Amino acid sequence: MKSALWSIGKYVLAVILLIVILQHAQTDKILGYLRQIPPLKLLLSFMLITFAQIASGLRMRFFFRAAGFEIHRQFAIVLFYVGAFYNFLLPGGIGGDAYKVILARKRMNVTAKQGICIMLADRASGLCILMLAMFAALLMLDFSATIPYAPALIIACICITLVAYLFFSRWLMKMPPQVMLKSLPYSLAIQALWIAGLLAIWSSLGTGSYAIEYIVLYCAASITGMLPVSVGGLGIKEMTYYAGAQQLQHFAHSGVDGDLGIAISLCIFFLMFASSLPGLLWLTKVERIDHS
Repeated sequence: MKSALWSIGKYVLAVILLIVILQHAQTDKILGYLRQIPPLKLLLSFMLITFAQIASGLRMRFFFRAAGFEIHRQFAIVLFYVGAFYNFLLPGGIGGDAYKVILARKRMNVTAKQGICIMLADRASGLCILMLAMFAALLMLDFSATIPYAPALIIACICITLVAYLFFSRWLMKMPPQVMLKSLPYSLAIQALWIAGLLAIWSSLGTGSYAIEYIVLYCAASITGMLPVSVGGLGIKEMTYYAGAQQLQHFAHSGVDGDLGIAISLCIFFLMFASSLPGLLWLTKVERIDHS
């Protein structure tokens, strides 16, 4: 009962956050942006996001194999898709991870502790690349008028991120540093595909040379969207896009458009949901697929 109420609460929070941010934004402008997106660009973005989902399944497989469990490529991708679909039924991303751990325990004799560590390591790898990509993009912006020491501060953040990634991976997730480092190319490919999907939409709507700013906003929104308080990050991501755009306007004197950021975020949310629908088709079949 408590679990159901918690899930309902996350849906309610997502709606409230979305309503609040839309009250501050120009709703007509956002709807206008959404209507302008060409169907071919939507299809291209959907395909790129689908490839990113498949790559995410392969990264998860990498961590299972690194922990000593043999897992077939097809089973790993199907398991990831089912977990991705569960994330929309059980908001916050934790529901999908919990399902993957439960099924891994049932099919592969993985202990709960091992399964949790694998899921945490998988998420940590993605988080690390998101933070590094965000800091790298920030380095390309000009903060000289407001934060003269910004480049040094950003480089320090990059170093801290890498050290923290390796330390907590070893201490909390019991993963050797070499395993965590070898997982980063997977995460880099995944985020490159997501960013390419973002730029496919932006290229049909962007009114200036602000691609770097939207990459910063995407990374920041993806990080806040990991918080288990909403469904698929809905509401939280849009708020991050809008508030982040205001900060970039102030500190980097950028012409980035917060309303355009919200439109892109909503579009990517629905494309992400659509790309997760195969998980519904495999929901009753995943237990019959050979895992090794």
